[in-house]
Amino acid sequence: MATTKLYLTKYAQSNTSKYDAITYADAGVEIWIYTKDTGLYAAAFPIKGKNSIWHYRFKNREQLDGKIKELVDSRLARKKEVAERKAKRLAPHSLKVGDILYASWGYDQTNIDWFKVDKLIGKSKVTLVPLGSKFAGETPEGYDNRVLPAEQVNRNAFIADGSKNYMVNGSNNSVTLSSYAWARPWDGQPLYETQAGYGH
Repeated sequence: MATTKLYLTKYAQSNTSKYDAITYADAGVEIWIYTKDTGLYAAAFPIKGKNSIWHYRFKNREQLDGKIKELVDSRLARKKEVAERKAKRLAPHSLKVGDILYASWGYDQTNIDWFKVDKLIGKSKVTLVPLGSKFAGETPEGYDNRVLPAEQVNRNAFIADGSKNYMVNGSNNSVTLSSYAWARPWDGQPLYETQAGYGH
């Protein structure tokens, strides 16, 4: 069970003891250190959080310093990783007007929706037009159809209707359409879609 800052504050007051709080701003953590008859204790908290990341008793200060370094190093590495991933995601994309994207989605079945890049909005957004799908043959097993994008606009599309500007992930030119569907650049090959009557 996590220790809270409020608990440690009340503990210090009721036991007339003090704790030292050391802040590591870049890592977003602070370490509360205090002593009891049973030894040296410390709790690590997010600077803006209430609950502890960890709360342990230590044999000595050297062991505590090692634990602090481990935490700070891991959080700084994570922070760097997140920043690098964000920079790639926000980098300018290379999509062009007319490029075809597809979204593969569905629970226990595969649905394919097609889209064409209609407009480029600045360096990071596009407007998509939903396209229809055309049959390109069955798989040997007969459970799936091979499909290709059609030229006509799909007026019944519900994932993307062409009225919204979508942010493009600059690292892979993908577009998030919803919580369950992402559009990715199409490589020109037929895709497989579950036939009607199979799946859910």
